[in-house]
Amino acid sequence: MFRHAALLALTTLALVSAPADARTNQPRTDRVVGTWRSSNGTPIYLNYTGNAKTLIVGVTKRPGDEVDYTGTWTSDSTFSYRIDGETVIATYNARTDLINAHTRSGDWSATWHRRR
Repeated sequence: MFRHAALLALTTLALVSAPADARTNQPRTDRVVGTWRSSNGTPIYLNYTGNAKTLIVGVTKRPGDEVDYTGTWTSDSTFSYRIDGETVIATYNARTDLINAHTRSGDWSATWHRRR
């Protein structure tokens, strides 16, 4: 009984403390978790880390070669991660359900489309 109550309390604390969209009250990672395809054809997947401030950015560089990066939320709709020495900044648009990503240097940009 005590274990169940403690687990419930921790779960509730995690849900309450996770940053959420002001309009939908949905935790930000919940809005983007899933499979995406970059406009350059690269498969991308976004997944949970167990920490409301981060997410896993999985990039398939070529078939059979998936690499995971840790993204960090910098605002309610923007996260960044480092790949090959570059910082990638990705912004989720809830209205269009697209993610626009670009390197900080401006050498690369892409639009990620959700795969359903």
